[in-house]
Amino acid sequence: MRKRKSVFQLESIAFAMFIGAVIGSAPPAEGAEINLTATTNAAVYAPGDQVAVQAVVTDENGDPVTRLRRSTVTVTDPTGRRRFRSSLTHQGGGVYTSAYVLDGSGPTGTWSSSVRVDDRDGNRATVALTFEVSDDPGGCADADLDGFEAAACGGDDCDDGDPTIHPGAPEI
Repeated sequence: MRKRKSVFQLESIAFAMFIGAVIGSAPPAEGAEINLTATTNAAVYAPGDQVAVQAVVTDENGDPVTRLRRSTVTVTDPTGRRRFRSSLTHQGGGVYTSAYVLDGSGPTGTWSSSVRVDDRDGNRATVALTFEVSDDPGGCADADLDGFEAAACGGDDCDDGDPTIHPGAPEI
């Protein structure tokens, strides 16, 4: 019985890693006292679109890491040229974000992004992501990751740069 259970767990992990790669995310970095999970807001973009990266950083107990010593996100095009490097911005609760607008005349193909965080205790975690840039991406990306498509793309989100503004959000 134990043998069968461990096989199922390995298949589940492989399936989760496959699904993560398909939707533009990476599994948590391992071997550190901090855990890092990073995602992009879409798997496919058009030249000129905004790529939004979200990182969630937790400690070994699963509690949010709210203070980092350093954070870096880089974006590299299919030719290997680094197009963007910046720090992540803390959004609260261990969530960090960064955004990059793709060059409208940049190359299409598989782009990569790397997210690295160092906490104040010297622990480090890094994850790598890939996404596609295509002349025919098949829709708009949700730039603020709130689950609503921008009004400019036929959706209901009148401010796709702010995740607190969307249909059904509380009025403030």
